[in-house]
Amino acid sequence: AVFRYPLHRRARERLVPVEDDGVKKPERAVRFDPSAVPLIGEGGLYEVFERIPECRKARGIRFKLPAILSVAACAVLAGQKSVATIAHWAREQDPEILRHLGCRRGLAPSETTLRRVFRAVDLAEFDRRVGAWFASRQTLAGQGLAMDGKTVRGSGNRDTPATHLV
Repeated sequence: AVFRYPLHRRARERLVPVEDDGVKKPERAVRFDPSAVPLIGEGGLYEVFERIPECRKARGIRFKLPAILSVAACAVLAGQKSVATIAHWAREQDPEILRHLGCRRGLAPSETTLRRVFRAVDLAEFDRRVGAWFASRQTLAGQGLAMDGKTVRGSGNRDTPATHLV
């Protein structure tokens, strides 16, 4: 048996978004269209990913590095936050979208492939190139820019400082 009870007497009112006139707001799911991302062509993100040096051995490569990074970038733009959710997002995409992202056969890279690539890729080079691409595409005329920073967990030890990403 499963029993559930509110932890606060007005829990339902607090959890349901309500307009000023007392009517509930319809929940809107944020949709992301990967085909709208400027990947291919002059100044595209795929071109930036092609410049990142290959970090894997040539034997057994099924997905090109730019394709894996394109899938991961679009998954993160769609709101995915972990390698497992990135892999799940990629599996749910149509083969046509995966081909647009650079996957030749229309198949998504597995979670283990994503993990291996993320461990092996040079993060400083990746961060520098993608940051430069975003900066070249960004025009801020009187607008603000929200930035966030993170420290990569487990990247530092006694001898080397931790890696920080913006």
